[in-house]
Amino acid sequence: MSHTEVCETLYIFGGDSTALEIFETAERSFESSSIEIYHVVPANEGPDGERRINIERLDTHAEGRLGGYILSTANPAVRDSCRQTAEGLGLCPMSVIHPSATVSRTATIGNGVYVAAQAVVSAHAVVHDHVLINYHCVVGHHSEIGQDAVLNPGAKIGGRSAVGKRSLIGANSFVHQNRRIGDDVIVDAMTYVHQDIGDGLLISCRNKNGRPLRRPFFPRKAGD
Repeated sequence: MSHTEVCETLYIFGGDSTALEIFETAERSFESSSIEIYHVVPANEGPDGERRINIERLDTHAEGRLGGYILSTANPAVRDSCRQTAEGLGLCPMSVIHPSATVSRTATIGNGVYVAAQAVVSAHAVVHDHVLINYHCVVGHHSEIGQDAVLNPGAKIGGRSAVGKRSLIGANSFVHQNRRIGDDVIVDAMTYVHQDIGDGLLISCRNKNGRPLRRPFFPRKAGD
């Protein structure tokens, strides 16, 4: 039995950006069910409203409900904080897939995944928990997207490639087939990745020489 079949409420964590897109997608995806959908906003983003709950009052609202949640922010630290809050309240991660997205029947989709309009997840692809796949993205056949990774609009991942945990692939970027992107990597928008990328790097093709710019982004902790 899926989380959708047992949950009566879906909480979407995040500010007034991707969260609103997920909210509208969830309304369409679950319109035939009785699931109530709420947008959980940060403490500094104003008071409650219709279907809008300040995170500081979520514990009261969620009490006694069979609830699910999904994360909309790309910031790893904020995602971790929201996840801890949700799981501390007994909420379960729920995936939201736009009706116009194409997801292969042989693909594997984890929990808490968002697949936006016109996105494609190809044959035998594996998408781990809490991944965000935005508008017009493509995940190629036999590719793997690590937990908490984010694909910005128009990003394309070639077949048999892998994107590591917490990595972000910028808008309209392209990762060539059979390539490996490490954990905690940022690929800037409009970047063509044609070689493997190690952990914790920022990759961009927009420097003055037209060559990739690389520098540490997520410093490794002692013992890693």
